[in-house]
Amino acid sequence: MSFTTVTPLGKPLPPILLHQTQKQPPAAFFEAWRQQPEFINEIDGHFATVLVDDDGTYHLLRDPLGVHKLFFAFDPERGFAWSPLLHALREAGYPPRTIWSLPSACCARFNPSQRRWSLQRYREWDYGAWSGESATTITGRIRARLDRVFAQLAAALGDIPVWVTLSGGLDSTGIAAMARRFFSKVEGVTFALDLDRRHVAAGEDLHYARLAADHLSIPLREIHVDGDTMAEQLNNALIHGQDWRDFNVHCALVNACIGAHGDLPPGSVLLTGDTMNELVADYSPVPFAGQTFYPLPRLKPGRLRRFLVSGLDSGDREVGVFHHFDLTAIQPYALCADAYTALPDAWLANDDAKSALVRQVMGDLIPAAIYARPKVRAQVGNDQQQGGTLAAMVARGINGDHLKERFAAQLNCAPAFLDSFLRAGIYRSPLGPDQIWADPSA
Repeated sequence: MSFTTVTPLGKPLPPILLHQTQKQPPAAFFEAWRQQPEFINEIDGHFATVLVDDDGTYHLLRDPLGVHKLFFAFDPERGFAWSPLLHALREAGYPPRTIWSLPSACCARFNPSQRRWSLQRYREWDYGAWSGESATTITGRIRARLDRVFAQLAAALGDIPVWVTLSGGLDSTGIAAMARRFFSKVEGVTFALDLDRRHVAAGEDLHYARLAADHLSIPLREIHVDGDTMAEQLNNALIHGQDWRDFNVHCALVNACIGAHGDLPPGSVLLTGDTMNELVADYSPVPFAGQTFYPLPRLKPGRLRRFLVSGLDSGDREVGVFHHFDLTAIQPYALCADAYTALPDAWLANDDAKSALVRQVMGDLIPAAIYARPKVRAQVGNDQQQGGTLAAMVARGINGDHLKERFAAQLNCAPAFLDSFLRAGIYRSPLGPDQIWADPSA
């Protein structure tokens, strides 16, 4: 039996592949998967792909955390199509109720003529697997995992320009420190909103980003925009961020500004600190202007970690947005998810849990001032007063209802449909073939 790769609608998203037993991502990965399906158990990376065999069966595959998105649609008139971009399927004329997502860490087989659909999960995270291990053993394993991932990335990327998005926080500074060790040339890029670049207060993200870049001897490109310029990127943030929830939109806005105004060479790779907060449950709601933004379920840290990691299935605040600007985002922490999910739940219990963990893993690669910095959401931008993207959007009346209505308008669907399309952080997927063949107008 032979297989053919199915070209997605819209702009193809190249896979980022790491093989656990090889120094370089295998060029023949997808061919190996065709011949030996269990090969997927040895692969880490960001990827989504669809193959079709001689029998007319489509084989769908998506990476373990769902960093790359895979939307597909079928109706009798148009047949089957897929894309990493939801909007591309709507532009091709597929009704909203014919569109589905393949869940993270899953492979599926779909045969339209035989009305067959099967779904299999190929990866489970072993949460808390290292309970009972010593702190030295645990942090040593995490550092070894990071070292291996960065060595693989350095071998795979070769001479491609590499940038690190620096926010001045622990996560991005850790990525920059690792990149500085493994890449012969790396530069930083950071974003600042409504700041006079000559006079930056000590609490600003930009202050800490500059400090990190100086400590690591990394050139830093600063992208300064005002609130109105940032708001001009809202449509890009929604369409390519593939989400309307305010937290993800606010993240996507920053990345859209970097893509639009950073003047980075097309094809550049951006290494980011994203997914670390999900992997160690380091999120909390933000009170601002008499409201609570970015609410979370009230769960113990171990349970919250599981909820947040599963929620990576939805939203494309980095990969999708940067891809629109011909930039490739890679999330190294996501490539180490097996190590971070193995952390004991007890390690997540304290408010300074992440800082303590990073200090043990990274040591003095990260400046002491960044370890000592109070925790602040990147959307606020300052550890001494609230502002940043959140304040800019609130000042312009761009709230959750506005974002949802605007997203629905771009998708040309009813806002009510969105409630069924994304629930508990997960895009909808079919439970069986009957759903796929249901009347799309019902």
